[in-house]
Amino acid sequence: MVLSVSPRRKSYKRVLSSPDESDAGTESKRTRLSSEVTIVAFREKTITNQVPRVSPESFNQPNPFEAFEETIPPTDDDADLPLQDQTSGTLSRVRRRRGLVLPETSNSDVDEDERSTKRARLDLVTDSTPSEKYNALQASPTVSEFEASGSRHTRTSRLTRKDTSKGTVVDEDDALRIEGETPPDEYDSGSDDDIPIRVLTNFCIYEGSHPGELVFPDPLLAEPFPEGIFRASGNVRAYVEPDSDEEEDESCAAAMTTVGPMVRLSSILEFNFHDYKNRAFNRQLYIRTQFAWYILEEPSPAYLPLYTNFFRNHEILHLILKQCLSDWTYTRKDLGVLLRELEPWPYVAAFGGPLQVSDLQSESFLAYCSNVLESVISSLPRKDSRKWKGIPLIRELLEGYLSSDEESSISFSTIPCLEDEDNSVDIKPKFKGKGLDTKKHSNKEMEVLKHRNPTVVTPIVGRISGNVYNGHQLVVAGELDSNEDDHPKNVTFASETPTHKFDPESIEWGNIVHEEDGTTYFESAILDGVEYTIGETVIVNPGSDKNRVRANNHESDPAQSTNIYGSSYWFCRLCYFFEDPEGNKWFHGQWFVHGCKTMLQETAHSQSLFMINECDNNPLSSIFKRCTVKMLVPDEEEVPEVYDEPDSTSFYCGLIWDEEATDFTDLPRLTDVEAALEGLLPHKGCYSCAIKRQQDVFKEIRRIPGGYSYLGLRCHVHDYVYIVPRSHTSLLRIGQIVSIKGIPAEPKVVVRMFQRFDEVSWVGTDGGDMEPLSGLVKDERCLVRSQVMKTFHPHEIDGTCFVQYITDRDEIEEWVKHDDHFYFSSECNGQTLLPVPANSSHSCTACVNDRMDVISKAGLVRLRNQALCGLELFAGAGGLGTGMDMSGWVETKYAVEFSPAAASTYSFNHPSTQVYCQDVNLLLKYIIERDSGENPEYLPSEIGGLCTSLPKRGEVDFIFGGAPCQAFSGINHSRRADDIRSTLVCNMLSWVEHYQPSYFLLENVPGLLSFPLLAEQGENGRLLGGIVMGVVKFVQRTLIALGYQVRHKVLEAGQYGAPQGRQRVIFWGARRGIIIPDFPVPTHCYPKPAKFYKQPIGCPLRPATRSKDPDVCHSFAPMRAITVNDAIGDLPPFDWKNPHNAIPESAEDRQEAKHRISVLKIPSFSAVKGQPSWPGYVDPIEYPYLPMNRFQKWVRLPRGVTAVTDAHFDKVSLHYTATFTSILVERTVNIPLKPLADHHSLPPELKLNDTRTKQHHAFFGRLDGNGHFRTAMTQMSPNIKDTYPLHPSQKRILTVRECARVQGFPDYYQMRSMNNTTSKIVNDQHRQIGNAVPLPLALALGNALGQAIVKTQLQKDREGSPVI
Repeated sequence: MVLSVSPRRKSYKRVLSSPDESDAGTESKRTRLSSEVTIVAFREKTITNQVPRVSPESFNQPNPFEAFEETIPPTDDDADLPLQDQTSGTLSRVRRRRGLVLPETSNSDVDEDERSTKRARLDLVTDSTPSEKYNALQASPTVSEFEASGSRHTRTSRLTRKDTSKGTVVDEDDALRIEGETPPDEYDSGSDDDIPIRVLTNFCIYEGSHPGELVFPDPLLAEPFPEGIFRASGNVRAYVEPDSDEEEDESCAAAMTTVGPMVRLSSILEFNFHDYKNRAFNRQLYIRTQFAWYILEEPSPAYLPLYTNFFRNHEILHLILKQCLSDWTYTRKDLGVLLRELEPWPYVAAFGGPLQVSDLQSESFLAYCSNVLESVISSLPRKDSRKWKGIPLIRELLEGYLSSDEESSISFSTIPCLEDEDNSVDIKPKFKGKGLDTKKHSNKEMEVLKHRNPTVVTPIVGRISGNVYNGHQLVVAGELDSNEDDHPKNVTFASETPTHKFDPESIEWGNIVHEEDGTTYFESAILDGVEYTIGETVIVNPGSDKNRVRANNHESDPAQSTNIYGSSYWFCRLCYFFEDPEGNKWFHGQWFVHGCKTMLQETAHSQSLFMINECDNNPLSSIFKRCTVKMLVPDEEEVPEVYDEPDSTSFYCGLIWDEEATDFTDLPRLTDVEAALEGLLPHKGCYSCAIKRQQDVFKEIRRIPGGYSYLGLRCHVHDYVYIVPRSHTSLLRIGQIVSIKGIPAEPKVVVRMFQRFDEVSWVGTDGGDMEPLSGLVKDERCLVRSQVMKTFHPHEIDGTCFVQYITDRDEIEEWVKHDDHFYFSSECNGQTLLPVPANSSHSCTACVNDRMDVISKAGLVRLRNQALCGLELFAGAGGLGTGMDMSGWVETKYAVEFSPAAASTYSFNHPSTQVYCQDVNLLLKYIIERDSGENPEYLPSEIGGLCTSLPKRGEVDFIFGGAPCQAFSGINHSRRADDIRSTLVCNMLSWVEHYQPSYFLLENVPGLLSFPLLAEQGENGRLLGGIVMGVVKFVQRTLIALGYQVRHKVLEAGQYGAPQGRQRVIFWGARRGIIIPDFPVPTHCYPKPAKFYKQPIGCPLRPATRSKDPDVCHSFAPMRAITVNDAIGDLPPFDWKNPHNAIPESAEDRQEAKHRISVLKIPSFSAVKGQPSWPGYVDPIEYPYLPMNRFQKWVRLPRGVTAVTDAHFDKVSLHYTATFTSILVERTVNIPLKPLADHHSLPPELKLNDTRTKQHHAFFGRLDGNGHFRTAMTQMSPNIKDTYPLHPSQKRILTVRECARVQGFPDYYQMRSMNNTTSKIVNDQHRQIGNAVPLPLALALGNALGQAIVKTQLQKDREGSPVI
């Protein structure tokens, strides 16, 4: 910006050009001001219409000119001011009054090429006539033109305000609605914290009294804030806070990228910068108006020159504050080193050049710090404020601003630590103004999402997390039970172990143990005088690995260890020695891999080895040296790590690593090894060879009495089997084996096919419609025997099932409560059902008896052992806990949930569960202090009372839950490397360390898989570098250190009977010595199954599958996915009333409404805001139909009933929706009653903005009744993008109860709220539902846990051990 005075005209010329541009040849005085200092050309009242102005509304329009002149006469008030103050007009007086500093800018700050380019552009403009320039700028309307009528606050019509076309500007007021934004009644408390947060992009800032003139951002820094002076304009979109589990749903991600309408904001009341919370400084800039907070995203092209240097200075100071948080001795020199190491491209893109050390000495930056830094530091807690002023770099920046007595009170030699003696930190700063997150929210449900307390961890978790969560605030509570940190004893180092080269000088054999076919076997071998015997473990010179994926991982940077042998060598257990007929000397060895070569990679213990089920013959000369390996037994702690001995040859092993499954599981038990070795020659005792032999047999088609075996299946004549589909469907077919031929050479399996009862509209012999004997209209367990015979190859047989001929309804229900159980009572001839002839139904008696024996043993185990005592963390409304309890294998006695509404819901629906409404960190700290003999005070519960009766060690068998997912969520477009919420996983594992339960389960969004640790913060929420899949590695590493086996996988809830798509990553943990649960196999063929996920070790993370072939991973399942109609088709219908505000009611409208009410029996309710109650059925209402399928029958079970019986509720509750504005309601009811119809089908009077976003996405989407729900949302509004919230056949959105059914909650389940306004109550209910784990998935996990309990108990019974 250059402001010049012409001696001839004594008028000001305002030229948009380089900040440093000057003409040495002119005699006129020129003043150079930096572009980060606020400058505005104030207009004289006599400005003519020939003088163009920059209007905020024009910034989103293409502008061919980047420079123009504006002639502005000086005002009389400025006549006596110095030239510099005259140029900046009254704003200079504002600046002087508020003490803002005005720096000069050096010519060297701007590149010469850039100046030349801008001069050329300036010449292009100045060569034009004023008329030409004016016409060019007419491409977009100005603010003045919008206000030319003289009515500055004139409102447009309703439809104009809601459906503005491109280029139209909307005034901000309380009636402004942004697409995708939560309805405004959520913010009706009147608090600044209760107004919405929005995103402002393509923005400009200007003085409110002169809307045609832009200002630099600096006046917004003034204190007190100049309220009412400045305004802003730009494109506005809703800000979506990722506070839910709406993980990979594309609709949520798309909702965060909408361009939004151009809005002219009301007066700016507050400017928020460098906001401090959760031990971090917020990088974003916020402005607040009367109606909303706005995040400043990108300036408009015309405002960019005024904003760039300001934002550059903001970025530098943010970088300084971030570095000083982790290093209290940070200096200017340290920052200079950092700036030189920064990747330049993000800053070149943003500022036209990289951040440089010279920026630290620029007057503009020092002026910015002078205006900002003291305010930022004073906003911190008092004890931290003094500490910050003692940081060398901060002190330098404050010099000249602090008073001398303040400076003298700070000593550089004794800079205090942030933590107090009690390791706690005040993380509730009082920022200037009202801030965004610095005071307690009036809505408790919003308040609990802030995670104000530091994360509390236990010693082992703290030691491991300290290496990967650098920069986070973790408070270690408690002490180790043993001398875990002591230096290990009897550690062997390299200097104590002889080393061999590839060609040992001497090789001698020990005693001969066996000879056959010219090959001699020995009990030992002597290399260079060092004897090696069978059973020892050796370090081996690496060769060529045939597994290229593993070989590539071996050489990758993350797969390296501080132990030199772990990084570069191989490990092998000596199984036997032999010399072949050619005289070659060999050893056969069982392979181990170092921890850094597994999924753990760089997080692995430097002395950890893991067995793998692989072995090889290796040259005897490849032995490098001996090492010692301690094989851990269950309950034995891992070996303490030796950090200062990189050449240690002492290692430990406690688990097997399965690369394909990404599992760490128990070492084989002695009985398992002995059983596997049966049949092997005594001199070839290799466990891996035995396993390979079993696998070879497993993959062979072999004849057995009455049938064949293949891939672990034993099939006989009369067995019922699943058959892989030959068409595009993923539904497994069912048939009964009639005959088996040609085994093993040309195997053929002849099968009699069964049809699904639901596939055909059956008729009886009398011509009447037929229904299943279960009384359900649609029963997926009911089959019909056909006369069709088909022949299959054994590889098309994908498992066995169990089908019984049953006609009694009670017997049917008892039979089908087990997985893979079906029934039939008729056979078909075409579409006609015929009775089954007597004695024509046969089954394989031996297989049926075996099946019943399995069921009986499981029942006995359940009777002999109490259900596991469960402790659920981050319990929410109880989706996971309810599903676990429904399995019968878990009794959730304790639950922790910080949200008052969710805790109240959990407590109400689980009266026997002790629910603690308190922060998990504070509770864990209390428990550790209590169990260490202290007497801490009880913590208060946020739903009343005190948190008493907390469990003691030994009282918890199973800890499970899902830590908050916001930090990991895929819809979080502002991921932060230092997000404190990512550390809550550490807290959850600390509960495991303290209680040491038998089992552990962690649930979270798939985004957790891609979240790195120790990453650098990049642009636009990107995390750069760091530990790939860091959270996964941390969870695995920690559980292994705590003595657990661990496995993880991504499961799709729709594949387990949920009527929606919702993927979740699940971690199972089980103490060493007991069987770890498998993942449940899919039961429903959902159209979008779980996918493969890339892993840093090269092999993918495979989804769960029913496939028996380890080389095939399919998504076939025996039952169809639950559809929308399956889930909610039995609920009472109702419509929203059409308000007819935009389109007057016609005779046809009245006739249709009458038909729907009188004929279709669909009543209507007003859904427009201001109603005394919610639209729908506020009070419980009777069901209009009996359950029509098994899903409906299941969700209608009374409390405490787990079997699907005829008992069910008579009434349904929570069957209502929220209220909305008239225009939203009218649009909703005008969406055609067609599957997947959306806003594109609205009549012209109700059309939305025709933007690119609205062209390619769906608003007001209607569900397909035969399709599936999108991921359950924490908000329910018709105008949320791509969520399809409209009922498939009724004129409204989904109700609270219908959303609960999407998650599988039973109809007796009530959703509570601590709020007292109608909108907030409904929003609380939807938030709890949307954040829950789908109950069908939780139930499947509970049953999988039960199967592991049964296997463990039967194993202990065989070994004579007591029950668990």
